[in-house]
Amino acid sequence: MDGLLSMPQDFRNGVSKMKEPQSVSKINHEVYTTQILRDLHLYCCKLMKITNLEESLTGLCDEFRMTFHKLLNEPMPKSTQKTENAAAVLKVFAVLESLAEERHASLGEIAQKAMTSKTTAHRLLQTMADLGYVEQEPETEKYGLTLKLFGLGARILRGQEDLLRAADQAMARLSRATGEAINLGVMDDFDQRVAYIHKYDSAYSLSMQSTLGKRNPLYSTSLGKALLAFRDDAEIRERLSQMEMRKLAPRTITDPDELFAQLQQFRAQGYAEEIEESEAGVRCMAVPLLNYAGRSVAAISIGFPLVRFDETRKPEYVGMLLEAGREASSALGYG
Repeated sequence: MDGLLSMPQDFRNGVSKMKEPQSVSKINHEVYTTQILRDLHLYCCKLMKITNLEESLTGLCDEFRMTFHKLLNEPMPKSTQKTENAAAVLKVFAVLESLAEERHASLGEIAQKAMTSKTTAHRLLQTMADLGYVEQEPETEKYGLTLKLFGLGARILRGQEDLLRAADQAMARLSRATGEAINLGVMDDFDQRVAYIHKYDSAYSLSMQSTLGKRNPLYSTSLGKALLAFRDDAEIRERLSQMEMRKLAPRTITDPDELFAQLQQFRAQGYAEEIEESEAGVRCMAVPLLNYAGRSVAAISIGFPLVRFDETRKPEYVGMLLEAGREASSALGYG
């Protein structure tokens, strides 16, 4: 309000007489506020060029008032409606993702993480609760996700039963032999990431922790590198061109040409590895699972805390990984 109060009295009176029409609730406040601020800027530029301010001020007040009402009362163009629809979808997923991270959170915490108002967050949460995806604890009034979302995720894996069955036995043997974290990942084409779909947790208290459904970049993980290395060179180049290769850990490779050369080496040796490229203090090795055409469809990894990795046992780890990959790939029709 400071800017409004600093205006001359006549201009302030003109703005204060404007009444918000009933249709304003249907309009995205961010959209029309931006438009209004744009017009205010234009009018301020006009004011700066006016020599006789008192004579022209009334006309400017009337002009701004008419524009303001026009913005509020005219139907929004289709492009604006599409933008608003997209913004609404983004807010829904921002709320869902904040709940997935926090498990249970208050309205204020959710609104803050989703970067929206409490009113908007409350409206979205109520709708999701009505649909059965969100529940509210009566005692704490905190919100949490229901298992209905898990049901949606499980349906996505329906086409992966053969893959999970083929990988599980090999993963179980690796887990028993090493005691380390074993993960199964598949390529997520949406933004060049690897998604974790099955795992065996480490037997040790100090271990690499992973979450089912978690998605990490292809370029910095052993799972992602194993998946990339066993695709043809043209596809690898295409995928690398779509990546924003940021430094995530002390030894992350951020040069596409360097990574491409490394993938060629991994293809030749049959497995991929990374040392502190995705997370500090962690070392991982992975082997691809190949389908009948020799194309990578998944990868299995072993994750070690760097302090527990025994370099003298590396050939043993590699041998177990390669055997697990051959077994699972054979079950998928390779060879």
